[in-house]
Amino acid sequence: MISQKVINILTLVYILLVVIAAFVAFQLIAPDIAARIPKAPVSDASAKALTLATDLSKQLITLATALIGGCIWLITRPLTNDGELLERLIWSLLSLLLFTASMYFGFIEIDASLTSLSEGVFDPLDDIVWWPQTLQYYSFVAGAFILGLACLRSINAIVEKR
Repeated sequence: MISQKVINILTLVYILLVVIAAFVAFQLIAPDIAARIPKAPVSDASAKALTLATDLSKQLITLATALIGGCIWLITRPLTNDGELLERLIWSLLSLLLFTASMYFGFIEIDASLTSLSEGVFDPLDDIVWWPQTLQYYSFVAGAFILGLACLRSINAIVEKR
């Protein structure tokens, strides 16, 4: 069995790696770097933006659905001590809540895109589309982070001795 000290160290390493990855990702898409990319003409940019927006929403809905299954799997794993049940339930339920919110905001974004199209226009930066999609993305990322944390904190139940 892995000691609690090792699990705490692994948790800190996990959090550190996620923070470093987020910083690197932000640096790669920072506006000053993106401005240096040569501009290429895009035919029918509005249609392409609609396709990308709805595809991203559908992809995140699918991933959130799959990770909800991961939360359920984690909750059903055997327990190694009495305090683990409460900790695992808290992390898993928080993750479930965030994945459900991500799916909800994804459905709202798709509906907002349809509403926008019914008016004959589509602008991905319009508040009716941008906010739900942004909330969907960040809900998903937070849920995935917390599920990873829950799995890491429950590593003793995942590792089976033979």
